[in-house]
Amino acid sequence: MGDDVGYYKGMGSGMSSGGKVLLVDDDLFHLNILKQVLVKSGFSVYEFSDPQSAIHFFDDQEDSFFDCVVSDYQMPKLNGLELFHHLREKDGCVGGIIITSEEDQHVVQESLRAGITDFLGKPIHPSELLEAVSRAVSMTWKNRQLRETTQGLLQAKNVNFLFDEDFPAFEGYLNVFYHPRDQIGGDFMSIFQSSEEKHVIVLGDISGHNLRSALIASYCKGLLQGLMSKHVPIEHIFEIFNHTLSKQMNCGEPFSSENIFSSLSACSLEIDDNLGRVELLNYGFPFVMFFTKDGRMFRSSRCSSPLGWDYTYNGIKEEIDSHDCLFMYVFTDGLPDFAVQHNLNPFSLAYKMLQKKKEVDEEFLQSSNDDILIARYQFVRKIRASTLIQPLFAAYYPGSDFHSIDELQANWEKSLLFALGEKVKDRLDEIILCCREAMLNGLIHGCNREENLHCNLQINYKEMQNELTIRIDDPGPGHDFDSTLREKLLLEDPASCDCRRLGLVMISRLADKMDFLNRGATIIMTFSL
Repeated sequence: MGDDVGYYKGMGSGMSSGGKVLLVDDDLFHLNILKQVLVKSGFSVYEFSDPQSAIHFFDDQEDSFFDCVVSDYQMPKLNGLELFHHLREKDGCVGGIIITSEEDQHVVQESLRAGITDFLGKPIHPSELLEAVSRAVSMTWKNRQLRETTQGLLQAKNVNFLFDEDFPAFEGYLNVFYHPRDQIGGDFMSIFQSSEEKHVIVLGDISGHNLRSALIASYCKGLLQGLMSKHVPIEHIFEIFNHTLSKQMNCGEPFSSENIFSSLSACSLEIDDNLGRVELLNYGFPFVMFFTKDGRMFRSSRCSSPLGWDYTYNGIKEEIDSHDCLFMYVFTDGLPDFAVQHNLNPFSLAYKMLQKKKEVDEEFLQSSNDDILIARYQFVRKIRASTLIQPLFAAYYPGSDFHSIDELQANWEKSLLFALGEKVKDRLDEIILCCREAMLNGLIHGCNREENLHCNLQINYKEMQNELTIRIDDPGPGHDFDSTLREKLLLEDPASCDCRRLGLVMISRLADKMDFLNRGATIIMTFSL
């Protein structure tokens, strides 16, 4: 310790000061030297030579009492990192500095993982100590400010300001699933009811996944609620959003990937149950999907850009006849993005998240790169959704995709297993094989393998009957194929039988039921599970 007197040489007089420091070192002489350096620069120092005494004193203080912890690493019974771990359990924001000797340099990586702000090697120069403590105090204050901001937003979320997941007035015919990527998210949803038969559902998705996004989402939802209560037309509200985002929050800058830019993808659905009509306004939102009573699905249009990209106001206004509709699905782009990430169909995900929320693994959800918001509106009243037919899979495939049939098959298989699990396992091979043959028939014969012609695949599930229905539509003229006659000829004279479309013969034997519509351009297969 002969160099200790040198600690005072070169001490900067302009060093920033302030903050409460907990100083721990079992070497009393070294402890006093460090204390004098810090006190002379304006820090309030509480020194301890015993780590356990330091812990007891720390625990007795109110939260956020200390702004920095400085501790030697090598101490009896408890080293500096173990001490810091304990203190961080009470105050997760406090910064820490570990003092090491040359032989203790292996602790550097462990210190960084533990959240240590800095580490100092012996001997310590006063200016190095003061700079490190000043940085640690500054980081502690910033962390506490960020924590307070985050807690405020979380409180807003907890009082259902950013998002309302429960809508008691719509119980039984509106099912919602929401999972923010982080503790707070940029998605929001509100419902406004003008009469028993007429109401408006509004969904929004602010770009980004940070505090700025959450604050803008909070602002937009608050403004929406205030203006809707004053009966301002929703189209005018969206115009206000566009003006606010493009001219104020984005400082009038045009859209650019180089700018820190905020935009709002938004959608409003004005539902009139009496007239059987849905008036839709869409600004950069994903397709709204409508599911009919006979098990078909169709989608809305989609506009070119969200609100805030420029000063123009170019949303799509559309009117949907909902008389024959069973469900309406609307979701933010977090759902299809998450589906692509895990090679699943969005409707397999939606079924599990809406119908079987408790079965969805939290760790699986945490892998999402975006907030996920799904809303399913049921047009048929007073009937439990579980008794109705449910979509599990919906996709369009160009005729040229016959080359990728193996990849398509893997996606069907994984999606069905995710949605139904053990229920489908016993018949999965038969289902996938029939689906493959029917799809190849549609892509090759119905679409002529052409890129601009598409096959539509729809897989639906009846939970009460435990029954799966697969429907494949192609744009072709159909055929006069008779699977029963072809099977009979095949059995009588295999050598002379026309081998074309024998996959349909196989399907007729494996599926519990097979039907043709539109002269065979539509095939429907039913499987009891």
